[in-house]
Amino acid sequence: MASPARNARFVAARDALVDLTPSRALIARNAQQFARNIGRASAAADVVLTIRRANTLFLSFAESYLDGTDISPAQLTILLALYNAEHGGISNSELCKRLSVTMSNMTQLVDGLQTRRYLRRAPDRRDGRVSRLTLTAAGRRKTEQLAPIHYDAWSTSIGIETDELLQLLSLLDRVRVAVSATLDAEERG
Repeated sequence: MASPARNARFVAARDALVDLTPSRALIARNAQQFARNIGRASAAADVVLTIRRANTLFLSFAESYLDGTDISPAQLTILLALYNAEHGGISNSELCKRLSVTMSNMTQLVDGLQTRRYLRRAPDRRDGRVSRLTLTAAGRRKTEQLAPIHYDAWSTSIGIETDELLQLLSLLDRVRVAVSATLDAEERG
């Protein structure tokens, strides 16, 4: 259960992030001044702002339902990724790719989980320079304890129906692919 202080911080963060009206007005004014395609630029900037604000709220929400545990939202994501991993586990670099986390952040998160004995590192059988990560029995129990709370919290809090979630996911995937292609094109030339 979340502490009153944690709940107060979550409520304050939520309230500060919910009203996007001032930010949207600023985006519209800036787009009128600087953009060639005002409507599209304004809408695109608004989407980016909304995604960032939603992400901040998602993180605060996850921290609130994990309050009182010894696991952060990012660490729970790692436990979930490892829970159904192949028998040999996952390397740090594979986990970084799957979860879109930098190696330095991953190392800190994994170190914390290893210190709590929720996961273990073992040398890869084919390449001794690579460590494979697997859950310990305690890590499996912790995942089994927290995963239902995690999934129930998200399924009841998102606020839109399943078909709308799938449409949103499809649209976000299209945005992700388009931005990735733009970055790739810029890197090539």
